[in-house]
Amino acid sequence: MRIEFIVPGPLMGYKQTTKNTMFHPNERARSKAYGQFKKNVLLLSMEAGAPNMGMALKEMAPKFSVEVFWKEEPRIDWKNLYGALEDAIWYEDDRYVIPGKLSNVHWNTGREEAKVVIELKKTGSGVRGET
Repeated sequence: MRIEFIVPGPLMGYKQTTKNTMFHPNERARSKAYGQFKKNVLLLSMEAGAPNMGMALKEMAPKFSVEVFWKEEPRIDWKNLYGALEDAIWYEDDRYVIPGKLSNVHWNTGREEAKVVIELKKTGSGVRGET
């Protein structure tokens, strides 16, 4: 099963969130915005047909590609954006996510967005999370 969707900008990179950063006055707004960004990504993935997986399973390791389009110059390292998107979808455990072959970065495109492709293996009873 192949699932594709677009995450519109402004894009955010991975940020480790701890109790200290959540309640620190200088970091609180960033932490809240990052949490909302991850919720939006999860909703976009589910609207595109991805099950609410929570964790990537070894037996059905998903492939995950991120193609980024920057309006002008890159604002965020690709790996930090990839990490944020991956954590949004596999919010419980993402250790078995396999980097996909469709990842890329483009700049000076006139738009800021990320194209996400998730490739899921089907099992005899369906993909984890489907009923």
